[in-house]
Amino acid sequence: MTAQADSPSGSAPRLLRDGPFRSLQFRDFRILWAATMAMSIGFWMQQLTLAWLVLNLEDSAFFVGVAEAARLTPFLLFGLAAGTIADRLERRILLRVIVSCNIVLSLAMGTLHMQGLLTTPIAVAGAFLYGTTNAFLMPALQAYVHDIVGSQYIVNGLALNQFAQRLMGVFGGLLGGTVLAWLGIGGTFMVMAGGYAAALLILFGTRTASRPGLGAPGTPSLRQSFTEGLGLLARNQSVRALLVLAVATEIFAFSHIVMISVFARDVLEIGASGFGIMVASRAAGSVIGVAALAAIGDQLPKGKTLLLASAVFGLSVAAFGSQEWIVTALIALGIAGIVAAIFDTVQQAALQLAVGEGQRGRAMGIWVMGVGAGPVGHLQLGALGDATNPAFAVIFNGLVLVLIVSGVAIATPRLRRM
Repeated sequence: MTAQADSPSGSAPRLLRDGPFRSLQFRDFRILWAATMAMSIGFWMQQLTLAWLVLNLEDSAFFVGVAEAARLTPFLLFGLAAGTIADRLERRILLRVIVSCNIVLSLAMGTLHMQGLLTTPIAVAGAFLYGTTNAFLMPALQAYVHDIVGSQYIVNGLALNQFAQRLMGVFGGLLGGTVLAWLGIGGTFMVMAGGYAAALLILFGTRTASRPGLGAPGTPSLRQSFTEGLGLLARNQSVRALLVLAVATEIFAFSHIVMISVFARDVLEIGASGFGIMVASRAAGSVIGVAALAAIGDQLPKGKTLLLASAVFGLSVAAFGSQEWIVTALIALGIAGIVAAIFDTVQQAALQLAVGEGQRGRAMGIWVMGVGAGPVGHLQLGALGDATNPAFAVIFNGLVLVLIVSGVAIATPRLRRM
């Protein structure tokens, strides 16, 4: 059973009671929101620092792809298990444990680098461990939002939490690039640990308890959940089309993240600080995308919006790959961030609309499977960049995605009508 520790304040300003920030009227949500901001800064610094570290160790786009693939692989391996654990354990405590793991991992990585012991295999292993903690963090964090605000405010609560994550991506990118330039990689890991420590201290202020039934009757096993999710793919044409679109977009568009560090150092020649600005530009675009979707998202046709967002994502990635000037590269990354955020959010909504009332959890399991295809794209793009050149690899991937989206749109009229 879920025990809600606080309730919305009747004396809260109207903006908090009825406006876009209405979930902030809950005390524990305000605390969780602040903790999410601190965690998100660490997450974005983590992504930036690992890419810069491996690029400097190996001087290879392929190995940057290996590190990013290692960071994302746990989403495929542990996604369903993480969701089950988040449903069965005390989420308030689980979040604290996960954030504590990130603190220890960041301190270890920073210490190893300062001692000259941080080799490429250790860096890739560290990326995998970071990905594992993130895979367990996401479902626990999203479920704890529901514990606090309840079903009435859940959409707004999740939207505000995502807004916080993406907004802090801007600051995380700028801060990470600046700290990398000033303190180096080891110092950046230490600053990252400090951000996670701040999040942990904030989380100790939460009071809302969640005690789902461990092993409660009717709770499906991991194997049952996985099998039933695969059954949806066999029976539902729209779900199959959405998974194909998700996998294609992960492989050919989201993979462009691998090349941002390469472009910063070798194509645009703007160094670590410029790398941080590029990451921040993409994050700023995602903030705009989430804000726009929060305002008008319910009025948009889900299928057509998803297809259009994916196609524009591919075109913006190809446009980024063709740039040799920092300003136009930042604009292309900003547009990519906007449509990436729209695609991510609408995809989850479309999957839930494509299945029955009792199948939405399994639909989100299929979404996790789609995200888990990301490592294939990171390895493919890194290898193609090494074999040809970074610009060709990024342009090629972006245009391939546009072709795949066109094929999905033609082959699945039901998706267009969703």
